Amino acid sequence: MSLFECGQYSAPSFRREIKYVVRRHEIDDIRSILKTNFQPLSFNNETSLVHSIYFDTFDFALARASIAGVAKRCKTRLRWYDSPLPKNEVFLEHKRRDSETTGKSRQKLKLNRCLTEVTHDELLSDLRNLLEASSYLNQITQAVTLVSYEREHFQSTKLPMRLTLDYDITCVEQALTVKTDFPLAITDLAVVEVKVPADFTGNIEEQLFPLSLHRSRCSKYLRSLSLLGLL
Repeated sequence: MSLFECGQYSAPSFRREIKYVVRRHEIDDIRSILKTNFQPLSFNNETSLVHSIYFDTFDFALARASIAGVAKRCKTRLRWYDSPLPKNEVFLEHKRRDSETTGKSRQKLKLNRCLTEVTHDELLSDLRNLLEASSYLNQITQAVTLVSYEREHFQSTKLPMRLTLDYDITCVEQALTVKTDFPLAITDLAVVEVKVPADFTGNIEEQLFPLSLHRSRCSKYLRSLSLLGLL
């Protein structure tokens, strides 16, 4: 029996994503300002617990492209929310980036078995068999790391702008099967991310005032690789 059954598919939606790296001890003040400037959003809970297994090639080609700042690059991950292991559904996401513009496709998958009952090789084989048209699955060869964090969501009431605040970021190196035990903390890191349409021309920093934040590249996947000593 296959591990997955296909659910709703979301075609790539293109937008700009701008990241600001902040410190964990600053988030109370940042949250207060975001709540003043934007409307908080809730998805089941006020704070989402996000888990993502990141995939790559054996020689970490996707990670190396990101490190090198290759304008056109991609990443593939399996994501679920609000429980240490997924209860009955996961989302396979393929994210393509061209500078600050990203396009993310998303396939909802229903689980027929617990993820811990299969190896990562079996998981990838099931995904390839189920999603034959997704050629990017043939490029990845290993599950590398599980990255988890708390996420809060906000939305502008005036502009097509959403924000997320991510903190308490941890990672676990993956082995033969899905591993969640003994996470390592990516200490003192928090990330504010602004998401706007690809053609947005407004002044983003003006909307964040009085916060004085500086744009920065920040990949949780790359941070996890560094902490785990994998690259």
